[in-house]
Amino acid sequence: MLQHRAVAHLTAGATFYGELDASNLGVYAGARVGMIAPASAANTFTMAYTESNGATSANATGNFILDVGDDGRATTTDADSGAASVFYFVSANEGFIVGSTVVTGDSQRKFFGTFEPQSGTPFDLGTLNGDYVFGTEPLETLTGDASTGVVHIDGAGHGMVVVDTKAADGTLSAGITSTWTLAASAGGAQTFLITPASGQAYFLAPMSATRSAFLSSPPLTQWPNLFLLER
Repeated sequence: MLQHRAVAHLTAGATFYGELDASNLGVYAGARVGMIAPASAANTFTMAYTESNGATSANATGNFILDVGDDGRATTTDADSGAASVFYFVSANEGFIVGSTVVTGDSQRKFFGTFEPQSGTPFDLGTLNGDYVFGTEPLETLTGDASTGVVHIDGAGHGMVVVDTKAADGTLSAGITSTWTLAASAGGAQTFLITPASGQAYFLAPMSATRSAFLSSPPLTQWPNLFLLER
């Protein structure tokens, strides 16, 4: 018997992250990170996010009404794009989400991921301050690289990075140093664009001062990477 979870709801902001399925593009997978925030009307929320399939990225915003059933499930329709999403709550402001993609040409692909509660909002450059560890989350792809590393962020939008990356062919690039510059992103309020000294940029959405999700942006040859960042 399903547990009664009508009390589980979005009562505050949440950050979500996950992948776009690769079913209609061979080995190509995609990823999405973004924010959900309460709007002024009851049970109404705004969603802002960035998604990438490696070759193309898009920013999207929308509004939806969330009415959670007794089984902790809620189906929503974006008032702007008409795209549907389904939320499954495990507790207040936390659970799983599936939905549709917004990247042009990928209309048959679907998004599935996790949403987590936020703390310490509103987020700004000062939110990210200290020593962090980060690593890739696996995407639905037949090939791809994997990275893990550490970064010191100074609370003013600057990061010093050391990263190890294993390529799809097994080649390991160890102890590569770089720098990050962080700035406000077009992907929605309180999200950030990370510009490394070399290589592709990243879009980052915090859950708190100690935890964030971020993804790599185009141009890439095949796939983006989805990362979690922990302090």
